[in-house]
Formats: sequence, C-alpha cells, structure tokens
Amino acid sequence: IAVGVGAVPEGVPVQAQPDKPKPPVAPPVRRPGGNKKTGKLGDYEVDPSKVANAGVIEGVVKFGSKPNLNKPVAISKDVEACGGHSTMPSERLVFDETSLTVKNCVVFLVDIKAGKDWTGELAKGPDDRTALLDQKGCVYLPHILVCRPETQVVITNSDPAEHNVHTYVGSTAGATGFNELSPTGSTLTPGSAYIEDVGPYPVKCDIHAWMSGTIWCLPHPYYAVTAKDGKFRLEGVPPGTYQIRCWHSGMQETPITAGGAISGYDYGQDVEVTQSVTVEAGGTAKVDFTLDAPTR
Repeated sequence: IAVGVGAVPEGVPVQAQPDKPKPPVAPPVRRPGGNKKTGKLGDYEVDPSKVANAGVIEGVVKFGSKPNLNKPVAISKDVEACGGHSTMPSERLVFDETSLTVKNCVVFLVDIKAGKDWTGELAKGPDDRTALLDQKGCVYLPHILVCRPETQVVITNSDPAEHNVHTYVGSTAGATGFNELSPTGSTLTPGSAYIEDVGPYPVKCDIHAWMSGTIWCLPHPYYAVTAKDGKFRLEGVPPGTYQIRCWHSGMQETPITAGGAISGYDYGQDVEVTQSVTVEAGGTAKVDFTLDAPTR
C-alpha cells in the first residue's frame, strides 16, 4: 500500500500558515512515477455483461453483547471553535443502545473480479476523480471516506481552527501516508494525497488529539458503510460465491498523557470478520455479522 510523495516528514513540526480565503479546487495532481497495483484485494474489471442477472446481498452488523467503551473524549484545545463543549462522544464506537447495531463498519466483497461500474464522482477518470474530506466541529466528515485507486483526496476545513490531516499506511503504527496542514477555511488538493493503492489509511489530527477517521481505498464498488442501524446492501452482484468482509476500526481508545494533558490516543486492533456468501441470479442473499463486544 502506498500513497503519493511530497508529505511532511514525521517528526517535523508543521508550521502555521496565515488564514487565506478559500480558493477554487485545483485539478488533481497525479503522483509522478506512482505504481497502480491494487493490493491484496486483487484487480477488478468493469464488465456490464456480468450484472445482467445480478442479485443482492443485504444484512445487519450488530454486537453479540453490549459494549461499555463509548466514553466521551475531552476537548482540550480550541473549545469554542470545536462547538463550545468540553467533551464530545467518541467516534471510535457508535452503536444503537437497544438493538446493538453498529455504525461505521465497511462491508465489502473480497474476491469479486468483474461487475458493475462505479457511480458519481468515483466514476470519473483518474485525472478528475476526487473524494472530499471535510473537518467540521473538530471531527472528520465523513468518519469513513471510501475511494478507489487513483483518487485525489480534496481536504477542506470548515472550522475556525487550524487542523492537519495525518494519514498512516495500514495502522497508526505504520508509516506516514501523507501529512498536510489544513488552515481554517481552506480547500486543498495536495499531490501527496493522491491515493493509489488499496487498503485502510487511518487519519488523525496532531493538533486536536481526539480527531480520527479512516480513508478506505477499495478496488471495486461492491461495498457499504453502515449507519447506526447496522444495515448494508450490495446491489448488482453477479451470481456466484464470494468472501464478504466486515471491517471496523479499533474501538478501544486509550489516552496518552504528557505534562498532565492528553497528547494523543492509542487504539485497539481493527476488527475484521469474513464469511462466505452465495448469490443466485436475481436473488437476495442474507448475511449478518455479529461482532464481539470490545473490552477495556
């Protein structure tokens, strides 16, 4: 898994920049010499003939028992700019207290080789393809941003506070993918944020320790991100038997303190559950995922 070059090196402080009016979005910048491999999920070919007798996969993601981890996080900097609250709910674990259904799960087919085309912004060619990541209320919006290989991430900052978008390759213990300062009111299309390879890219803000999210690069459009009701639906699936995976970022959230203040967070391991599913021509296959409730 690799992303573009030109990022701010780890360990080097990001220098503050003066506020500027929001400029128009510049054309995406492709990474010079970048490779186009699509990683462990394999290659994918758009082939409309495969979806003539397509079916549907649908289901629900829920916990087997009630977790007790969703504590609020402390807003320790730029309180007014972040909404005027001293705490906010953690985004690492969002679920329905009654049904135990889980939000922010990425459900996708692992081994599909051909099928339907992408839609919307992600259907554009690699020189025009973008995915938008905003920062508002001192959270990343969306919390889970899905894109495809060769996509330019456009970074906006709707907050009256400066942020930075620091991504990692695979996990927060991995190498830096890109690290870009995001001044208030800005819209940026940095060449370093041109995503080329499949996989998860954890995102955090080094200025506001509680901010986290994930950019997920997938090689095909057979995916869904669950809302709080835990439901997912994959349409236009060619008949066949597939591996389907449910992924959720690490839910445990442990503060790291320095000088009596929270300087960051350690997170638990990502959750991955994979099942087999068979799709009949024109049929609907039901697949539910039951996740183990995380412990402290």
